[in-house]
Amino acid sequence: MTTALQLLGALAGFAALATLSGGAVLWIRFDALRLPADQAIALLPKQLLLIVGLHVLVLPVAIATAAAALLVLLLYRDARTWFWFAFGLVVLAALVTVVALLPPPLDAPLGWLATAAVLIVSGLLLTLAIVSGQKRALAAALLTAFAVGGATLAVVRTHADPRLEPVALLLDGRPSSIAGFYVGQTADSVYVAPLPGRGAADDPFADAPVDRIAEIRRSRVLALVLRAPTGLGGDDDGREQARALLADLRSATEAPGGGAGAAVQAVDPVATFAPLVSLHRKERSLPTSADELLRHATLVWKQDGCDAVTVRPIDPARLAGAAPYAHHPAARGCGEDPRAPAITAADHTRPFDTKDRPPGLGPREGFAIDVDNAWRTPPAKVERVGPQETLKGAPVYVEQGRDPDTGGLRITYWFFYGLSQPPGPGSVTSHLEHEGDWERISVQLRDDGGDRWTPLSVRFHTHDESRDVPWASVRKVDGDGGTHPFVYSALGSHATYWAAGAYESLPKVGGTPVKLPIFDRASACTDCPQWRTWEQVVDVRTRPWYGFGGAWGKIGDIGGTTGPLGPSRWKIRDPHNSPTATVHRPLTPTPVATGD
Repeated sequence: MTTALQLLGALAGFAALATLSGGAVLWIRFDALRLPADQAIALLPKQLLLIVGLHVLVLPVAIATAAAALLVLLLYRDARTWFWFAFGLVVLAALVTVVALLPPPLDAPLGWLATAAVLIVSGLLLTLAIVSGQKRALAAALLTAFAVGGATLAVVRTHADPRLEPVALLLDGRPSSIAGFYVGQTADSVYVAPLPGRGAADDPFADAPVDRIAEIRRSRVLALVLRAPTGLGGDDDGREQARALLADLRSATEAPGGGAGAAVQAVDPVATFAPLVSLHRKERSLPTSADELLRHATLVWKQDGCDAVTVRPIDPARLAGAAPYAHHPAARGCGEDPRAPAITAADHTRPFDTKDRPPGLGPREGFAIDVDNAWRTPPAKVERVGPQETLKGAPVYVEQGRDPDTGGLRITYWFFYGLSQPPGPGSVTSHLEHEGDWERISVQLRDDGGDRWTPLSVRFHTHDESRDVPWASVRKVDGDGGTHPFVYSALGSHATYWAAGAYESLPKVGGTPVKLPIFDRASACTDCPQWRTWEQVVDVRTRPWYGFGGAWGKIGDIGGTTGPLGPSRWKIRDPHNSPTATVHRPLTPTPVATGD
């Protein structure tokens, strides 16, 4: 009877500790969301606090139980070897718990103080239990030390880095959907901290603090989807991820078969389907005008072992067209041989390319636009429009053509940047950085006649790869007819992605992947500049430099550090082909853990 009462008392104490721990963890998370944390905790059922606390304590208690059983079995064999073996097991278990629950030391110095306090108190409890000579006391001391210590470290870790899972729900009734942060669930209810307003990025309340906890009966939930926990700060991706999850849920349940969108009446499909580009808040090289950059650059003809032949200022009309710049390569040495066939700026001369170049050119020989260093990151105009940072004045360059197989229309939207600088260790990114950066997406439309267009897919371009995403699965801008696809531009590299997050890609040299991984980071937030490309659309074929076959950036040591080709017949072999073969292709980049 006494043992049973002691066991019941221990279970009651453990339940109280779990409830207290769960309440502390949720209080910290709610406070990070700027919710009235004390009121929110008071309104939540104790069952939910217990569930959260049990999740916090399951690891340390499991380790403590195993350690206690081994220690009790081995410690009383009256052998010094067994004593130190058992003691080592306990120390190892303590270290595993600390590593699992302690935040990184640079993020939370308080974590080390908490660890020291937990280890000291645990050591005292363990010493007293060993001195008493009672197995039951020793087991109780271990369980108590690990449970209380684990709860303490979990609370400290949460304080250092509060996180919640982005969540989206489709509901039966009104509201019909919710995007926000997942708090928890019990047997009959789901608890969510919903985003203010509609949860849309263009909502006037998009940057407002989360101000409530919603209790939703599980019988109303038609679908629920979560992402991995993320930070709760205004610059974190949690809000954007919740919105993206909701868009995915809607497309999965409401989209017509085949992934196509609804037909749209549009006299100007180029502007109607132009994308909204979200740029990373830490982006240094924002989109710019190619015409403006040419006024701050030098045209170079470079060949191995020779000084560059330069032209400044550049006449854009002579980069292509009827009378382009020309150079006569020397048969030997430097200079020019007028008897040699002239090679023009409209020929494919980008150094290090291997196809369609004039015969006889060396690997590093050809035309290149050398950008002034100050204009690698040209000035940009960023304004706050409502809650959102918005990029102004940057043109998007558009190229369009009919699909030869289907008769549909493919519209390619070109984005130009002064510098590509993928983030990462300098020893790696030094092999990937280059001046000038042409990126793009394209939208495939079906011509239904009478200025009616059915959007089929969007092609996103990453590093040496592309992926066609069905229109129904692409996130669109809310509140503007749902015709503008949402594009996420990766920090530094400007690769275009269909969802916010972190991605790992292997670039290719000559079609072969190289072991220099690029770690892209794409995001959206109120402080991340958004580029409404339909506000300034330029037909790229009308620009005098369209068709330039050299490098839009200085020549580096390898192809990866040399400026890219720009819009031209050399850049895209078959720019308007149907996406039928690739629209269901597996994901090219591999998503990895998010974080700045």
